[in-house]
Amino acid sequence: MSAPKPNAIREQVKKTKTLVDDLVLLSKMNEETIKLSFAKFDLSKTFNDTVNGFINVARISDKEFLAEPSTDVNYYGNAQAIAELLNILGENALKYCDRNGTITAKAIKDGRNVKIVFTNSYSGKMTDEELSRLFDRYFRSTKPSRDDDGSGIGLSIAKAIVVAHGGTVAATLENAVFAITATLPEKNN
Repeated sequence: MSAPKPNAIREQVKKTKTLVDDLVLLSKMNEETIKLSFAKFDLSKTFNDTVNGFINVARISDKEFLAEPSTDVNYYGNAQAIAELLNILGENALKYCDRNGTITAKAIKDGRNVKIVFTNSYSGKMTDEELSRLFDRYFRSTKPSRDDDGSGIGLSIAKAIVVAHGGTVAATLENAVFAITATLPEKNN
């Protein structure tokens, strides 16, 4: 048996640190020991800056990433947390999108709410129970369609961020298109 390679060890340490950091954040959000500071910010800019980073990654992965540019969406919330939400949803869409599939992302005003929607091609199957549990901590589909090294907490963190903003998040799978929609209510500052 050969000794582990230093790069492999470093990569595993990095993954473990990320997992621990994510667990601490999620625990604090669930216990409400962390109070997010809210301020008015340009959600359009945050959205556009974040999703543009996924376009080249998708291309390298033989996927197409279509971002509907967001304009004139200002929001009263925590800009850093919303950026993290967008990263989680973008990474999830990339990870579970079919090869040669399409990912879409948009952030729009919808009445008095802001809707953030990520969709991706997904030819796999999920039961209604699996869909309803996707945002549960550590939940993993019983029949994963991809080999991945995820921890099962990314969507839990996404839900905690949305809930901390007074919103809701839901997942659907229809006609081989998987969608996650986060609805954030307008708040007065």
